[in-house]
Amino acid sequence: VDLLTITFTVTKCKCNHLTAFGGFYVAPNVVPTPTLALLKAGYTLLAVVVSVIFLWVISLVLARRIDKNDIKKVGVCPLIDNRVEECYLYQITVTTGSRRNAGTKSNIFFKIVGDLGDSGNRRLKDSHRVCFQRSNVDIFIMTTTACLGDLSYMQLWHDNTGGGWYLRDIEIVDLQTEELFYFMANCWIAVNQDNSSLDLVLPVSGKENITSFNYLFLSNARKGFTDEHLWLSVVTRLPISNFTRCQRISVSVCLLMTSMTASAMFFEKVPPGSPATENKIGVFTFTAKQLYVGIVSAFITLPVNILLTHLFRMVQPIYQQTVVCKPLVNHNQYGFKKFKYGNMEDGFSEKIMSQTKKPFYFPHWFLYISWIICITTILGLGYVILLYGMAFGNKKSLDWLTSISLGLGVSFNDLGKNTFAFDLLLKTYRKKLACDENWLHSSKNEQAIIERIDEIRVPPPMSLIKSMKAAHSTELKMQSITWELLMYFLFSLVVFYLGYISRESCAYYQTRDVEELFNLKIRPTMTVNKYKVFKTLQSSDDFWPWMDSFFLPLIHPEPWFNLSDRYKDNDNINFPGKVFLPDLMSKVVNGIRIRQVRVKTGSCIMSTEISALLKIPCLSDYKMNVEEVQDFDFDWQKPKKYSSPINPLTMPWRYQTSEELDGYPLSATLEIYSGGGYVVEIFPKWKNKDVVNELKQKKWIDRQTRALIIEFALFNAATNHFTMVTIVFEFPSFGGMIPYFDVTTFNLYTSTTENSFVTIGLQIIFLLMMFVLTIREIKILYKKSWSYFYEFWNVIEAVLVVLSILAVIFFFYKVQLVKNLLHRLPKKQPQKFINFQFASYWDLTYTYIVSLLVFFVTLKFIKLLRFNQRVSLLSSTLNVAFYPLSMLGITFAVALCAVISFCTIVFGVLLDGYQTYLGTISSVISLFLGKFSFYTFVNASPVLGPLFFLGFNIFMIWVLMSMFISILNDSLVCVHLNKDFQNNDYEMLDYFLTRFKAWFGLNTKTYLTNLLPFGLDVAQKSPDYLDYPTASSRQDSLHLSEIYSMTWFAYDVPYEIFIEQEDDKNMSIMQEKFNDCLHILYKRKFVEAEQ
Repeated sequence: VDLLTITFTVTKCKCNHLTAFGGFYVAPNVVPTPTLALLKAGYTLLAVVVSVIFLWVISLVLARRIDKNDIKKVGVCPLIDNRVEECYLYQITVTTGSRRNAGTKSNIFFKIVGDLGDSGNRRLKDSHRVCFQRSNVDIFIMTTTACLGDLSYMQLWHDNTGGGWYLRDIEIVDLQTEELFYFMANCWIAVNQDNSSLDLVLPVSGKENITSFNYLFLSNARKGFTDEHLWLSVVTRLPISNFTRCQRISVSVCLLMTSMTASAMFFEKVPPGSPATENKIGVFTFTAKQLYVGIVSAFITLPVNILLTHLFRMVQPIYQQTVVCKPLVNHNQYGFKKFKYGNMEDGFSEKIMSQTKKPFYFPHWFLYISWIICITTILGLGYVILLYGMAFGNKKSLDWLTSISLGLGVSFNDLGKNTFAFDLLLKTYRKKLACDENWLHSSKNEQAIIERIDEIRVPPPMSLIKSMKAAHSTELKMQSITWELLMYFLFSLVVFYLGYISRESCAYYQTRDVEELFNLKIRPTMTVNKYKVFKTLQSSDDFWPWMDSFFLPLIHPEPWFNLSDRYKDNDNINFPGKVFLPDLMSKVVNGIRIRQVRVKTGSCIMSTEISALLKIPCLSDYKMNVEEVQDFDFDWQKPKKYSSPINPLTMPWRYQTSEELDGYPLSATLEIYSGGGYVVEIFPKWKNKDVVNELKQKKWIDRQTRALIIEFALFNAATNHFTMVTIVFEFPSFGGMIPYFDVTTFNLYTSTTENSFVTIGLQIIFLLMMFVLTIREIKILYKKSWSYFYEFWNVIEAVLVVLSILAVIFFFYKVQLVKNLLHRLPKKQPQKFINFQFASYWDLTYTYIVSLLVFFVTLKFIKLLRFNQRVSLLSSTLNVAFYPLSMLGITFAVALCAVISFCTIVFGVLLDGYQTYLGTISSVISLFLGKFSFYTFVNASPVLGPLFFLGFNIFMIWVLMSMFISILNDSLVCVHLNKDFQNNDYEMLDYFLTRFKAWFGLNTKTYLTNLLPFGLDVAQKSPDYLDYPTASSRQDSLHLSEIYSMTWFAYDVPYEIFIEQEDDKNMSIMQEKFNDCLHILYKRKFVEAEQ
């Protein structure tokens, strides 16, 4: 404190440090001294660093192989049909597009037309390498006899032997005048595209086309993503670039290491900002410490990576191949200076580059410095990350790896991601020859003479193009069907597996054991006391003994009879906890609930005469609108309003709603009962027998009782399944008691099986496939509108989409429901009943949806079987018979309604299964299947029974079923006679099998279609076209046009002859003729004729 200047109002302090300016300084994490103990406690990052370096080395090996192949693609290739006497040179640069299947192996021909002449029909081919691959740039040298002048247009075509071709652009340079001509294409030359043409004419592009904004933007964007984007260019790098894939991978790994180091330095060192320390710019808020950490991280990450990127790009390349060729021209007849094939670096390349500023390059030995910097940085930073791993420990290291995952993903974009868009808009178009172009190869000292047969190289006629298009359409259709089969087969397997695990086989046995344990179902070999058999209970007098003597001891077992003698003096030894059933496997989950449903007094309407005679109120059957909902005093004497909360003593006499009980409607034999009622709960440590006896004494069951519902859930740890048991005793208004039960076993823990990882993986695959299927069907629906639903299989697809979406929704809701339900179990509230009814309902609904999904997936296999001729015939027959069968269906429905009504009225009170309409429908369907007994109807009604049985068999089975069969027979005959009704999809199966055998070498028959020009299938014509003279005897006298016409004889050969011909002799003759014609066409020399 400055005591000389201090006052009562002002205090001045002097300091000798930068506290005010250094308040935003953040100290990095401290790097510890490495020890084995620290390494043992924090080995996670060691594994990460070793994994990154291992993947880096593997990537370098693979990338080096690709770089070696790229070297073969860079350079200038002379055309194979250049002639010795031609001395005027043109450089042709062909750029193939980057679309899918853009490359081709077809034979490509061209013709260049200028104002002084044309080049003639020439062939674009390099005899030493494969050209015109996807995203490739191929450079050729073409020779002509004289200058063609200003070029006007260029015509290209190919023979389609290697598929279609997507051409981006062509650049032609006159190497004498250094004039450049540019041809923009950006289109397909293929029969399977919109233009359906193998011939393309490209006019010379004007300056306005080349300098347009759209063209420049797309060109520079393409170059930026394929060459300048650090991570993406590892895959999309152009072969002409000096920046190799190995170098790009190394710089990427260096970027990864620097980013990880910068993140580890300040991990958990920056506290969250507060309103007092935050700075806001627009929607962004940051603190001074966050800004400091960002700047320091940038200085750690950017400089070394930018330096390495520029060093690798600016290193002078070494040309490994400098070819000195034999002079081809040594005269100056066209007025140009003498030109020789010589050192390419001193030849025409120097002339082309004379007007272009030569780029700056570092000496080649800088490459070694760059590699030393890169490798040292990676290994050094890897060691630093290892030290931070020792300091963090394994748990904190995993947290750090999780936190940097997203940040590293963002950093993968590029070092220059912020300036890429701006640079893209400002770049100007400039075409130049790359500095690393050189001759890939040259002609031998004794150059082969390549003949030009212009008549053969003309563009194919339209008729052939149509044939190619049809053949290609068949090929695409086969591929589409194959893909459909594979994808649907995979989808079916996934659905079948998920459907199988949704209901395991152990659930059936657990349900059966529970039913037999409570005597709900009795095996024939079981001997059980009558009062213990569930179906023999007929009144409330039977209910109380069953509850007291059978049910309560069953759910809370008595003491074990084989306990050890050391417990013999203990009078209160029961089964531990009283929660396991006698099967020693099932456990009661949080108690048992007994719920009573009652009706109001005077709920039915009586006539005046009867009401005067009866002194007791009339009670109707149960309906939700007449349900009793009031609270009562003991013995149901009178309604009472309670001020205290519900307790076990008053609970049986107080009504609780379905929301309070977490209950849901329940369907039994007679009615559907609500989820509310009067409740009694039973838990292990309560005096349950005393409670039951008290309820019996106070007449808890009386005339107003309509149902007693016992609900509880069991859990079997061995099977990991829950079982919801619902036992219902219905008390109808006419007296008596009707027992009903429902046992549902379901699994709530879906991911605890031994194949849980496989299940989760298949569920993810199902989600992806469902998403793809939904998008596809939405597109088709949008395209076809309501006509989409006119086709039967489209409706099936729509149903599959809806069921798949419902299955996903129900599954995730089930997971959330189970999570909320089981979250209530560990609350340590053993006296709180938890209702699993809704969980069982939801699981059952989910199972129904999955079963329907499996059904429709299986049904769709009929569509996939349409390639079988018999199945296709069945489908066509049903289509033809649809209308008459619909009319017959109406008649059948009316007759069926009459039969159901008659049976319900006549046999409803006499036979089991005919009490309700739904039950009668099931029984009548059983009659159609032959499941009946004639004497059952005779005993029920001696007159109407036999008459009904006779009329049913005559009209419903004999008449209507005979009409049904007759309609199908007539439709089948109609389909056989009319080929328009027959589907030819089964031909695709033969085609697929033929190609499948050819792929695997299983077919020994000769296929000449692969040798045909333009890759066409053989046309089906008469074999008389094969009657040609022997080619060898006419070789000297044949004219060129005759040879050309004979080459097309293959199109006149019937397809069946080559595929199905069994006569080896005829096959040999045809092959000999074909081979002779090919020999004449491609091997005959025209040098002597020209001389």
